[in-house]
Amino acid sequence: MHRTTCVLMSVLLIIAEGLIVKGPSGPLVAPLGSSVVLPCSVDQLLSVKGLEVEWRRTDSDTLIHLFQDGESQTGAQQEDYQDRAHFFTEEIQRGNFSLRLDNVRAEDEGQYTCTVHSQEETGETVIEIKVNDVERLRVSGSSRSTSVSVGEDVTLSCSVDSHIPSKDLEISWMKTDEDEDIVVLLYQNNKALPEASVERYRDRVEFFTDEIPKGNFSLRLKSVRTEDKGVYMCQVFAGRLSANTTAVLEQLGFSVLHIMVLILCIFASGSALLLFCLIYCRSSTNDTVFRLQMFLIFCPNLIMFLTFVLWGVSEGSLSESVSCCALYFLRPLMLLWAAPCVNDFTGMGKDQTDCASDKSIRICGDYKVTINQNLEEKTYPLPNTEDLFAKLAGGTLFSNLDLAHDYQQLKLDQNSVKYLTNDIHHGLYKYYYLRYGVASATFIFQAVMDQILQGLDHVTSFLNDILVIITLSIGNQLST
Repeated sequence: MHRTTCVLMSVLLIIAEGLIVKGPSGPLVAPLGSSVVLPCSVDQLLSVKGLEVEWRRTDSDTLIHLFQDGESQTGAQQEDYQDRAHFFTEEIQRGNFSLRLDNVRAEDEGQYTCTVHSQEETGETVIEIKVNDVERLRVSGSSRSTSVSVGEDVTLSCSVDSHIPSKDLEISWMKTDEDEDIVVLLYQNNKALPEASVERYRDRVEFFTDEIPKGNFSLRLKSVRTEDKGVYMCQVFAGRLSANTTAVLEQLGFSVLHIMVLILCIFASGSALLLFCLIYCRSSTNDTVFRLQMFLIFCPNLIMFLTFVLWGVSEGSLSESVSCCALYFLRPLMLLWAAPCVNDFTGMGKDQTDCASDKSIRICGDYKVTINQNLEEKTYPLPNTEDLFAKLAGGTLFSNLDLAHDYQQLKLDQNSVKYLTNDIHHGLYKYYYLRYGVASATFIFQAVMDQILQGLDHVTSFLNDILVIITLSIGNQLST
């Protein structure tokens, strides 16, 4: 009878106190990045029907995990714990309601409450987690590549899960997909060092300084260019520890400036083709051809000049932009230097319009307005009448060899070719042989002929005419 009374008193005492939920006797110490089991259990067996187990953060009342209606309610738990908090469902019938927390972070440190509701009984226990000092470093970034249009700003993600003392912290962002790693931005001694960046990134990158103490080392890249596409690595150093993550920047779109550059390029090409067709197919008068040629010289080149100015603004490539702009600015001046074609046959008869005996027109450049004004004075003595008659004296038979295309048989050296360019209605023509109209052509040709015929008796020349003299006696004449 006494024993029965004691048992009844114990049962009444348990009912009065509710469920007795047991937890650990002290704080749980977990290394950063590891897994830890938060113990929670009761000594008595409970029916699953009507059973509810709730895990929460004590400090923020954040729901870590909820077991209700015979299953885990993953949709109700806080998002940050959905992939890290695991409930031992198969252990419930044994009174074990423990929870495993994976990938422990620095912010997981604190107190957790395990509350058990069974029909009309409720009990709870409190578990404390302490996170060890940094033993390994885990750096995380975006798992997906980032897409952005040219000219816009973009943020490349990089963060750590642990608190790192600022005195030990060093962060470097590098572009790693080129021939050698390029320094994008460096953080050292509690400050960013933009002077360590390569020139093309120096004024376009920055850290979120206020976020660095919170473990956020993301990089902001401003005014994105097409050349920024690629792989970037965020490397974090904390004392003897280091870790890194990568961010991929791809699928760059086009900005308004790029579209304008494309339109200008198409317009320059179209205008050049249109003027070309007008000159070749439609124009007949010299004045019209001249005007169209001026447009052909200036219009496409000035459009391309503006195109490279816009390209320099959008891409920021200063040296390339200046070089290309200078090229298209000077090109019209180079084209204007070309000698105009002499095609005025005013005063000639109908049968005189053909300048050569083979009925072809010889194109002559008006070099007096270009190269002749800048030639060094070079003269060579031409044979006079007295010299020629003196050499012809005593001759019996005479022969004259007339060299066709006289000056044009002398080949120019490569440096002289560009100076004799002709500007005609069909475009620009380069010549690789000496041309009519060059002031010193006569002297050059006579000097060459004298050098060739030097040492030959009874032979003399006057420009393109070679005179051969034969002296015969009277007897030879009769026999002949």
